[in-house]
Amino acid sequence: MIYREFDYKIFYWVNGMAKVSKWLDYFGIFCAVYLIWVMASFTFLYFFQISKEVNRLRYLFTLVGSTVGAYILSAIVGFGYGRGRPFSSLNEMHQLIATSFSHKSFPSSHATIAFALAFTIFWFNKPLGIVMLILAALVAWGRVFVGVHYPLDVIAGAFLGGVFSYIMYRLIM
Repeated sequence: MIYREFDYKIFYWVNGMAKVSKWLDYFGIFCAVYLIWVMASFTFLYFFQISKEVNRLRYLFTLVGSTVGAYILSAIVGFGYGRGRPFSSLNEMHQLIATSFSHKSFPSSHATIAFALAFTIFWFNKPLGIVMLILAALVAWGRVFVGVHYPLDVIAGAFLGGVFSYIMYRLIM
């Protein structure tokens, strides 16, 4: 299938950058594992920057609804699709972090949550939202870079996180 060829080519291009530079490896691991926690902290701190109580509640419901809902949808899709991790089926790739063979690859839960967080901020504060979307893209890139997801896994996660966040925002507003 043509989309698999595209997926593998992009995967090998991004993952091929691993183990070239120790500093790039550290940055990739930070993006893949820890950056999502930085993003979650920003979304929590942003709550206290909102001046009106009504907007705080709207933000909180959008944030919780979109992240929890997108994560659940990601899990359902993943269990239904059942795609394995790149390190379980590809040769000549670099795996920089450990994760279980039994965990799903498609869609990426990290990308789903990162983009749900980023889009939630975006609906309430466009400039800060753009920064958060860039951070979410770095999370997605990091997951491919360290060898635990294919590019289409993180693209699907970004789509799920963004769409679910938009739906929650429209329902709440």
